[in-house]
Amino acid sequence: MAQAVTDKISLHHDEEIVDAVRVRLVVNKLIAQDGRLYLTNRRIIFSPSGLVDRAVGAVEISVYLPHVRDISVEENALTLQSRTRVYRFDGKQVDLFAEQAQAILNAPDKCVDDDCLEEETRTTATSCPTCKQAVRSDFIYCPYCQEQLISPVCPHCHRSVEEAWTFCPSCRCAL
Repeated sequence: MAQAVTDKISLHHDEEIVDAVRVRLVVNKLIAQDGRLYLTNRRIIFSPSGLVDRAVGAVEISVYLPHVRDISVEENALTLQSRTRVYRFDGKQVDLFAEQAQAILNAPDKCVDDDCLEEETRTTATSCPTCKQAVRSDFIYCPYCQEQLISPVCPHCHRSVEEAWTFCPSCRCAL
């Protein structure tokens, strides 16, 4: 994977980026959002990169691998079907991304049951430091008070960084 990742995404402590590719999320016939599609060992993440997209409310999309129903590629379009939605991404290298995602999904040691994620998070529940409500440990933001629960990490060295920083103080990667 290329090391010049500039998006700010929040990873879990045991999560590693496997692949990343620049794409456009096709929202409808008139709207598409530029961004980067990440494949980690736990989920597929779309992080919008366009300033205009973020200004009008584009947010990070995260689909945990046990919730992926289907991944298909037709020309330069990747279709990702989760339990609840279908996403369409256009990009030049989506075919290679889809191959790697399928390889992870088909790995025999990976959980294929829909309830495996819920079982994992049931045992690791925690509370929000701001509002003290019970939240799952895999939540990035508190669903009650919107407090960020997982600090952002450098996409290159995976050390904690702060939102206002423009580069990582450990490896000098642009953030």
